[in-house]
Amino acid sequence: MYIVTDDVEIINFYQYQNLSVKGEEQGKGQLVLTAQDGSKRVVAEFSDFEDAYSLFEDIRDALAAGETYYSLETYQ
Repeated sequence: MYIVTDDVEIINFYQYQNLSVKGEEQGKGQLVLTAQDGSKRVVAEFSDFEDAYSLFEDIRDALAAGETYYSLETYQ
């Protein structure tokens, strides 16, 4: 799957080992990719944790459905 960010960057999801949501304890949310070497990359930030988690679920569902790309622009 490829994730397209709102600045039109294309991220090859398969180059990463994990997608997660961080920040619940602060109430804010970040969608974070973890690379094969363990480094982290924030691909989206939200003022509300639930919005971040909702996007995470949407991407997870798209992967399960066999989608080949997901645009963060369409989520906003």
